Amino acid sequence: MLRDTNLAKDIIDNDNPQYSLDGKIEPMFYNEGNFPVKIFGFTVKPGGQFNAGFVNSKTFGTVDISFLAAEEPNNIKKIICVYGTYREQKNC
Repeated sequence: MLRDTNLAKDIIDNDNPQYSLDGKIEPMFYNEGNFPVKIFGFTVKPGGQFNAGFVNSKTFGTVDISFLAAEEPNNIKKIICVYGTYREQKNC
C-alpha cells in the first residue's frame, strides 16, 4: 500500500547526543562538512552517508552525533538528515 509522504530535512551543525529520529521515515545522514563525524558510533567521512532507518518504516529513538575535529575557522560542521514524514489524511 502506498502512503502519501512529505520530504523533509534537518541541518545539524553542532554535537547532539540525543538527535531524535521519532516518526522519521528512512532517515539518511549526509556528511557535507570537511572532517569526519560519528553517528550512532559509526565514523562517517566527508561526503559519506549513514542510513539510520528501515525501508517503508517509521524510525523511533535517538542517535548520538559527534563532530571529530577541533574548533578551527576553516572547519565546516554540516550534517544533513533527509527523511520522509506521513501526510495527514483528511476525512471528507
